[in-house]
Amino acid sequence: MTAGSDKKNRLISYRLISRNGFGNGWNAYPHSMAWFNGELYVGVTKANLCMIKMHKSHTLNPWPIKCPDDVWDIEDRQVDIWAYDPKKERWRRAYRSPIIHGREGRPVTRDIGYRAMTVFEPSGGRKVLCVATWAPKKARDAGILTTENGVDFTFTPIMEDGMVNTFRSLVSFKGRLYIAPTGRFSDFGWDGKPCISEYPVVLETDDPLGGRWREVSEHGFGEDTNLSIYELYAYGDFLYASTFNPTTGCEVWKTDGEGKPPYRWKKILTRGAYRGNLNEMVMSMCGFKGNLYVGTGIQNGGFDYEHIIGPAAAEIICVRPDDSWDIIVGEQRHTPDGYKTPLSGYDAGFNKIFNGYIWKMEVYNGYLYAGTLNWCGMLPFLDMKKLPYTKRMNLKRWGIETLMESYAGCHLWRTRNGLEWEPVTQHGFGNPYNQGVRTMTSTQYGLFIGVSNPYGPEIASRTPDGWEYVPNPLGGLEIWQGYVRENERRRKSSTPFGGRRRPDWPLYHWINADFFGYIGFRSVGLWDKGTRTQREACLNLADRLMSLTPVVRGGSILQLDSNEGGMVKLLLSRYRGSPVTGMTSFYWKIERCRVNISRARFHGMNRDGTMPIEETFDAVFAIEPCFYFNDRDVFIREMSRVIKPGGYLALFDLVDANASEAGSSVMKANDGLNDVYAYLSRLKKAGFDTVEHMQECTKETWESHLEYRLRYIEALRQSGHISFVGYERFKTDVENGMRAPVSAFMAVLKRS
Repeated sequence: MTAGSDKKNRLISYRLISRNGFGNGWNAYPHSMAWFNGELYVGVTKANLCMIKMHKSHTLNPWPIKCPDDVWDIEDRQVDIWAYDPKKERWRRAYRSPIIHGREGRPVTRDIGYRAMTVFEPSGGRKVLCVATWAPKKARDAGILTTENGVDFTFTPIMEDGMVNTFRSLVSFKGRLYIAPTGRFSDFGWDGKPCISEYPVVLETDDPLGGRWREVSEHGFGEDTNLSIYELYAYGDFLYASTFNPTTGCEVWKTDGEGKPPYRWKKILTRGAYRGNLNEMVMSMCGFKGNLYVGTGIQNGGFDYEHIIGPAAAEIICVRPDDSWDIIVGEQRHTPDGYKTPLSGYDAGFNKIFNGYIWKMEVYNGYLYAGTLNWCGMLPFLDMKKLPYTKRMNLKRWGIETLMESYAGCHLWRTRNGLEWEPVTQHGFGNPYNQGVRTMTSTQYGLFIGVSNPYGPEIASRTPDGWEYVPNPLGGLEIWQGYVRENERRRKSSTPFGGRRRPDWPLYHWINADFFGYIGFRSVGLWDKGTRTQREACLNLADRLMSLTPVVRGGSILQLDSNEGGMVKLLLSRYRGSPVTGMTSFYWKIERCRVNISRARFHGMNRDGTMPIEETFDAVFAIEPCFYFNDRDVFIREMSRVIKPGGYLALFDLVDANASEAGSSVMKANDGLNDVYAYLSRLKKAGFDTVEHMQECTKETWESHLEYRLRYIEALRQSGHISFVGYERFKTDVENGMRAPVSAFMAVLKRS
């Protein structure tokens, strides 16, 4: 479970309500979602990676999951619509695609997915749940499912010409229903091209059951390069339609839907917002506080291998009511309206090239949420022989394992004002196989989030004998619920500069990740002569503590705070044969640590700082508990409890001479501990009466760390990676830390 807080001091919590593809790892995408008659409905698409494998233009070897040579050899290709009752916390299968006689006269599932869903309320009629289907080539044309009670569904074809296989958007606007053919059947033997249409046109009906649809736009809005109408969205007095255009970049059009069809449409974005085909398509649109927010992308997750576009990360564009626009997240560039820079301070993909789509946006509880598709999870399966030399060398230099640990998993961000963004998750809610936030729906029971995960049921795993396929317990789509918990006391931020998380926290988070070199743990480090980077300083500190701590071979070790498991890896390497347990205050990272480091166990600390374990250890390594313990008396009691008699506490920590019971200006601890020797005295009273090593090291740790941090953010400012406002905020934080009378010490203590 993860959590974040809003301005009204109410805690937003996120909990997993369905995992492993509703119990079937083939269920990869929660392609559609809607709230209807007190239940959440989710439309599923199955075996997406196996369908992609049928297309020969790819650069993966081995294939990420175990697939038959023919996708139709999968035992069960029927797909489902699931319904969730939040009162009873119970799922039910609301609908299953029927078996029909296909084009070849053989039994075949009629649908292979449900890509769009909405609630339609006809004039004077009852609400109807409408679901757009995705048809396989062996079946017949795609159409629309309708139901008034969530139990009895009726299928109605839309275009029976043998060419349309899927619809991606379904929108209710001014008492009418709108849809656009998004895909077509393919001649390559697989299940079609889901992004390119024979009919790039908007269709309208006021009677979906009757099947009477009419065209309300020109084909491609008069442009041959608009290959499909990819996304529809209704907001205020306008219906918006966007295009897939691999030649000049996506377009966005709007109409008031008045008069006789075809309606009058106005173009409000062109040429991919002057980024060209790097904004090949609009993946999502969402209205928020009077403005339209547009999320872009490149098909196939950020690299269009058919049209040779990318890889490139996605953008968020804000279109105002007067049709002027600005870049919120994206690349700075020249436009006919002048030079534009991202107003949030974030480059494309929230500074991550792996975020190839802004796949879905939704408004909940006064925030705009934006979810990404992240393709980093494909890196281990790239066929290196097919990559250009420079890309092969870069991947070798960075290390695929390091990239996976640092970047894998989709992102979910949110903003209260459209400009200042904060992350809900940047690692797929702790599951690196969670590829993308595909759907979100805001309800009275919270924000429901559908996460795509195509890495099941069996995934390729490298072994000493080569690649083999093994069951993946983390594969299959997931559904998460974000909800407001009233009257919760807000937790104090654990940022190194204390206080409440500010609006620039996400930028701070990105800078920290890069600043620490994606090492998997963080500390102020030990700056020996010749140390050049914060990563080296962190490794120095870890190495010094380990060299000072006499752990017997096979002795058990506990490490605080594990963060992303980097220190645990070092301990496993240094003390071979010793069992290592990691304890983290970032409880949403536990699953990530467990996936990354299978040789260690991980637990999350309780909110009061106690640890949910009963065993004892021969040694505990604790680096900077001042940043994850509110009260170090709790820390000391816990150390006394979990360290065996004769065991060791390897400790590096900071104290603030100005700290009081009200807290410190630079650290989380608010225990009033303001003197190193008072700290050691408390440890002695708790049974740590033998000091094996003690060293005050403020200059070579805290002070050197701040000096380097100041140089680092100045370099970021000069290179244009952060705005002047962001630079001033970070600079003020560092200067406050420099003024604070902080002392640092390193000690190894033996428990009597």
